[in-house]
Amino acid sequence: MIEYQSNPNKDPYANLILQAFTTNNSVGAFMNMVYLKPEVAPLAFRPFYSIPTVIDTTRIQTLTQFISGQLVPTVPRFDWFATTFKPSASLYPKIEQIMTTAPELKTIASLTAGSFALGLQPISSSVVLAGNARGGNALNLQNINQTWFVLDTTHWFPEDDETAHNATRGLHEKIEDLTHNEGSYLRYQFMNDASYDQEVIAHYGTNNVRRLRAVQRKYDPNLVFQRLVPGGFKLP
Repeated sequence: MIEYQSNPNKDPYANLILQAFTTNNSVGAFMNMVYLKPEVAPLAFRPFYSIPTVIDTTRIQTLTQFISGQLVPTVPRFDWFATTFKPSASLYPKIEQIMTTAPELKTIASLTAGSFALGLQPISSSVVLAGNARGGNALNLQNINQTWFVLDTTHWFPEDDETAHNATRGLHEKIEDLTHNEGSYLRYQFMNDASYDQEVIAHYGTNNVRRLRAVQRKYDPNLVFQRLVPGGFKLP
């Protein structure tokens, strides 16, 4: 992963997400690779081609075909936590150590249908530059290569929600303690992967929150989306 993320000439047509499942008897991983040109073996993904696989479904296909082929778990209860950090060759082994040995993993695995997965989404500085060129950066993303990291827990019964949430939060805190200590922490939370009690929009920075409030005053002066629309993350 670090070889892919360290490439100074990042291919703008390539990206991926790596998910690893660390509460199973053996650690397994899924990798979804997307290349926005019809090429069989893009050079951008060369760092991964030598990794042995149990199954390989890579092929040229439409985005609709790709999405329809994804596995959808039947477990009804989910929780997520999100954080962001600067990737490094020294950081990933320490994350692996936490994600395979932390006591919270046993707590999650003890729940009915309890399972845990981590996800790595590499985001390149070119994405931030492209956003800035098109009018701004409301998310307050820094112009550096970064990893959007997600912790994902599943379980079966509603009465286990609090236990699962607290265990996942404990893992999240361990990762953020590590990235703070390593000087790798970045103040951004990817909204799609954040848990309900994370302060996502506040992590966009004071100036961006002020800007978003100005947009709200202009287009939603009656606060319909803030007060009447259920769920989601609201402006602080």
